[in-house]
Amino acid sequence: MNIAVAGTGYVGLATAVCLAEQGHSVVCVDVDKGKIDLLQQGKCLIYEADLEPMMHRTPIGSSTRRTVQALIRKPRSL
Repeated sequence: MNIAVAGTGYVGLATAVCLAEQGHSVVCVDVDKGKIDLLQQGKCLIYEADLEPMMHRTPIGSSTRRTVQALIRKPRSL
């Protein structure tokens, strides 16, 4: 299943990694370029037990089915 997760905070990142670990193709979208850069370097942004090892099993930017990708969404102008 293809899944998009908005935000890479505590809820979004943990959800995305867990879904990717289950074999889903997951895309994380965040407006914070700094978070995206860290994720693309394979760094875990939050502490949650066992989350970082799960992230490394589902590497960001990988072309495998079990992947978490990070994209930047530009905020809409009002």
